[in-house]
Amino acid sequence: MNGIVGVVATNIPYEVVAFSDRKLKPLIYIYNFPALTRRTKLKGNVLLDYTLLSFSYCGTYLASYSSLPEFELALWNWELGVILCKKSQPDVDVSQMTFNPMNWRQLCLSSPSLVTVWTVERTNQDHHLKAKSVKLPLEDGSYFNEKDTIFPESLPKDLIYGPILPLSAIAGLVGEEAETFRGSVYIYTFGEEPTLDKILEACDGKFQAIDLITPGNEYCMTTVLACSPSSFTAAVGTVNGSVHFIDTLETASPEEIHMVHLSDSEIQHLLYDQRGLFLLAGTLQGYIFVINAKPSSSFQIFGYIEVIKGILQISTVSVLETDIVEVMVLSLLPATGRSRLEIFTLPKILPLVFANFADERGRMRDELIHKFLYEIEHSLSSAVLDFQSRIIYGFCKDVPYICCYCLPEKEHEEVKTSIHSSSQEEFILFVNKKEVSWLERKSQEAIEKEVKLFSNKRKEIKRGIKELAKIVLKMMEENEAEDHIAKLEEREFGLDLDELDRLQKESEREVAEMRKDVEMHNLAKRYLAEIIKEECWNSMAVKGRALKCFHIPYVVENFPMKERTAEELKEVKRVLQQRRIETECLKVRKEIIEVQSAMTMVKKPRHEDEDEEEEEDLTVKDTKLPNYLLGSLCTDFGIHASLLSSQLELHSREEKINQIILLKDITYKVKTIFNNEFDAAYRQKEFEIARVKERNVRIQEIILDLELEELVWLPEFDDSEKPERTLVVENSEITIQKHIPPWQKAKKELFAAQKMEQWLQSQANDTRHRALMDMMGGVLEVKKEDILRMVIPQPAFMAKPDAIWTEEERKQFKEYEKKVRELNEERDKYRKSLEAELRKLQNSIQESTQNFDEYLKRLFERRVKAEMVINQEELKINNLLFSLLLDEELSTRETFLNNYLKKKQEEKSQTVEAIQKAKDDLDLYKEHYDNLMAEDKVKQKAAGLLEMMAFLRKRVDEDEKVQEEIEKVSHELILLQEEKVKFQLNLTIQILLKQGQVELENFQLLLEYPDAILINKTIIEDLNAVIRTQGHKKVASMMESKDIHKGIFQIEWEHKKMEMEMEDLNQRAWDIQMLFFSRERQKYLSESNYETLVAIQIGIMEQTIAVIDKTHKKNVENCKKLLKKLGKFSNQKDVTNYSLSCSLQEELVAVSERKDISNAMGSQLTFEKIAQGQYENMMEQQKLTNISKEQAKQILVLQAEVERLRMKTYPALIPM
Repeated sequence: MNGIVGVVATNIPYEVVAFSDRKLKPLIYIYNFPALTRRTKLKGNVLLDYTLLSFSYCGTYLASYSSLPEFELALWNWELGVILCKKSQPDVDVSQMTFNPMNWRQLCLSSPSLVTVWTVERTNQDHHLKAKSVKLPLEDGSYFNEKDTIFPESLPKDLIYGPILPLSAIAGLVGEEAETFRGSVYIYTFGEEPTLDKILEACDGKFQAIDLITPGNEYCMTTVLACSPSSFTAAVGTVNGSVHFIDTLETASPEEIHMVHLSDSEIQHLLYDQRGLFLLAGTLQGYIFVINAKPSSSFQIFGYIEVIKGILQISTVSVLETDIVEVMVLSLLPATGRSRLEIFTLPKILPLVFANFADERGRMRDELIHKFLYEIEHSLSSAVLDFQSRIIYGFCKDVPYICCYCLPEKEHEEVKTSIHSSSQEEFILFVNKKEVSWLERKSQEAIEKEVKLFSNKRKEIKRGIKELAKIVLKMMEENEAEDHIAKLEEREFGLDLDELDRLQKESEREVAEMRKDVEMHNLAKRYLAEIIKEECWNSMAVKGRALKCFHIPYVVENFPMKERTAEELKEVKRVLQQRRIETECLKVRKEIIEVQSAMTMVKKPRHEDEDEEEEEDLTVKDTKLPNYLLGSLCTDFGIHASLLSSQLELHSREEKINQIILLKDITYKVKTIFNNEFDAAYRQKEFEIARVKERNVRIQEIILDLELEELVWLPEFDDSEKPERTLVVENSEITIQKHIPPWQKAKKELFAAQKMEQWLQSQANDTRHRALMDMMGGVLEVKKEDILRMVIPQPAFMAKPDAIWTEEERKQFKEYEKKVRELNEERDKYRKSLEAELRKLQNSIQESTQNFDEYLKRLFERRVKAEMVINQEELKINNLLFSLLLDEELSTRETFLNNYLKKKQEEKSQTVEAIQKAKDDLDLYKEHYDNLMAEDKVKQKAAGLLEMMAFLRKRVDEDEKVQEEIEKVSHELILLQEEKVKFQLNLTIQILLKQGQVELENFQLLLEYPDAILINKTIIEDLNAVIRTQGHKKVASMMESKDIHKGIFQIEWEHKKMEMEMEDLNQRAWDIQMLFFSRERQKYLSESNYETLVAIQIGIMEQTIAVIDKTHKKNVENCKKLLKKLGKFSNQKDVTNYSLSCSLQEELVAVSERKDISNAMGSQLTFEKIAQGQYENMMEQQKLTNISKEQAKQILVLQAEVERLRMKTYPALIPM
């Protein structure tokens, strides 16, 4: 041995112990116990290590199991030191192994995923291991009936979409794991090592999913548990900082009696002292809360002690002779690797004086609890105090010993601890968001108390601060009025320069962090936008866009397309080349066949040959398939489909794949053709818009000249027509003010000043412009458009009265009127010409845009047809893909069945060999048994003979079972091959039907014409003309008769309508006469104070209801009393019935014994025979009576039915 022991097993009856050593090629040692002498040594073929050992409860048998690499189960006879049998289970990690206590031949092995029972079968001196998987129940105790997925009993068959296969074939599984589909649920805990723990394997699901387990509001996660030594209670700590107290008086149903929320940090430690006086709760933040452990005090909280974070252990010393409880807290100092001990005492009378021990915030005073702090050099993992509180017993994880430490004489200086308090406003805001803990409540109470106590002082300080601020502002104003030499900087007026610097740096740091966050956020947004743009825009060879009409709501969209990759183009080129070669080969074969047929038909006349050649030429020319057989309208787009294979010839997988590639190429070409037409229409619209804009310039000028209020129609492209505009942000889309850095502002102002200066210089040097404006009013030539604005100035004398005008002035006035009249005539002519030009331009714009709308309507129809062609091609592609998928599933299923058949054939060969070997051993054993017939060992060998015969019978049964499975698999394989061939021959084709064409479901209307004769066509046509003439005449007479009947029906309908109205009026008159007028209505009309009467009746009814309710409660009480009495009486009756049933059982036993005696004697009394005969006669008579009664009832029913049928056949005519 090498000193390292592996696994150990014991055998109590034989007083031996077995263990293995851990080394290369390990051994198993058997030792006597307690003598510890070696019994034997077992050597096997294991390479690395044994993982399990187990003795049988009877016999000298030992089972061993090894891990990597053998995973071998072996059965030993440890007394003889030999291996009886062994079996390998690759990749099966076994966790437990045990023998059946009642039968050493059964061995149970369990792993995290399955339980297996191994049976040891023995024939003569040979041993064999046979495995059997155990079917475990579900969580509710029921068993899951797993379906046979290898040979399903019945699967539905679809005549269109082929056979429906098992799930294993659909999933593409062909190995042994394809036999079942078992669902499992795994759990993964974040923050730990990435291990998956299986928590459920009890469902059969066809889905896989993953989700997070989130805590709810009703339950919480517990962390620690402590039981009280002084009462029947237990304390449970939770993650959210609460402590729940459980009443454990009734262990079957514990109940929560109290709950306290100490803090928001996790409860890590809960500890009662030895006498059960106090409960100590340690949190993650380093707070230890002291709670009264007595339930009578409602678990009152005394306060808390603040220690260092990361508490390892809390221990107490509570002795009956003392009145204090010593508490020690152990924690680690990671920086120094030392251990820290904090010791404090709690007096027994703490519940009476705890108000003096804690401050307003609930923190217990260190000087009153005598808190001391110590440090130890070693890093302890556990430590406790002795009863005298002078020695510490500690355990260090570095060395496997318990050490004893004496407390140092001088304690360390106590560390000042405090809790951070926030302002009152912040605390209240925090409280509104979640539940307030005890610690926060105490802090809030202390803050409120401090606010009330120091409110006057706070007001005084605020007042002083305001006065100081006013003084400083006044000083700063005075400083502004001083000279530059005497003026102080604003910084020197700060009262606390360091604080100002700190606030300035803090604000700059926050701004920098905020700017960095915003920049990172913007960077992430830009990156996402770039990815989306690259995927949806840059990668598109043809961008998706729409085209709208000018006047009608028509929208035409193009087909967005990506550029085909080099691999796709190469594949298309290969398939096209292959199809051309196949077409040429087919043509050459056809020519060879035609030449051979022509040579054999030389004797035919020449004209017949010529006719045949013409027919052949026609057939050769007409190689193109019609659309209804092609399955689409792709030829309408000018696409040649001659290279496409016929839908009736697609049998192989390669042909279907090539057809799919060609169909995709056709789809791409259709989209390309339509996109070209769309681009042409788009360019046409751009041209139309440009022309409309050009004409709108002139229209705008005319409108201004004519001073009209018309709006100019200006067409524009929408965002859907120009989608690239969505990628550009316009200035009008920015709603917030743009941030301009100071240097850009300065640059902009400088540039504007330079530009203004240049303009002023240009204006100063432009003498031509000034001369034009001064001398000619800025106009060199009078245009025709100026006629509308031209005004002839009035002569100056027109301001004087007419009576004082001179003759010369009167002549000038006439000339002025003549000029005005001529100007108005010119102005009217020009206005009319402008209006005519305006109407002409508007009409031309309207006509051109309407023509474009008509063109776009035709393009829309073209788009619909293109989409129809694409859908037709995609439907063919989907059908071919489905056929490929089904073909693959059939192949997978066939491969699986072949593998399964091969596996069963191997099992068959093994069972045949085992049967042959068992027969040979049995024959040899029988010969040996026949030689021992005369000796005394026959009885010893008979058991072995029976065992060997049973072994042979089991092997024969296994062989027959394997043979049945082989036949079943072979039959299933033959059926599958037939289905596969049938599916390959029965192709799914796509046929185009005309509008309104209906496909017949049956062919009963088709005639075979077995007895048809030839008739001259003219005879039939003449007969049809006569029939057509007579038909017209008959139709005319029928129309006339129809009109007459229609008039009769109209009159009858009016008559019937009048009769119904008469009946309705009579019924209304009768209803008015027989109208029911109740007493309540009469009382309502006669009584003046009807509401008072109703109130009195309501009061009487309420009193009546109260009396009835009281009576009902009394009756219920009486019934409950009666029910209790009946219950007691029922219990008495149950006892009596039980005693009578016991007596009845005894009497039945006695009667049975007497009956057996009487039957054995063979004698039966005469009066019993007579009574039996009379009883049988009476039963027969009663039976006949019942039959006669039933027959009488049936006769009555039949008579009533006959009467009803007779009345139905001959109804009675009742006079009106």
